[in-house]
Amino acid sequence: MTVDGKIKVCPHCDSSELRRLTRDARKSRTHGEKDRYYCQDCQKYCHDPVRREPYRKDRGAHVGLSRRLIEADPDDVGGIHDG
Repeated sequence: MTVDGKIKVCPHCDSSELRRLTRDARKSRTHGEKDRYYCQDCQKYCHDPVRREPYRKDRGAHVGLSRRLIEADPDDVGGIHDG
């Protein structure tokens, strides 16, 4: 999270599971190189992640796998069944 309370997210899938790949942050700032990011959810790369307010869990703003699991029919999701 940044000072303004916003988080960096993937521009392709809106995931916050980004990892900065630039090896030397000082070099990138002094030579004008942009940081490179890798999204662990969609496996895509980007140089300019989107900055947005974090979703609040009580608003139900789930994305990706969590949204699909919430919306899935319980019989279609593997795991331990009651009964």
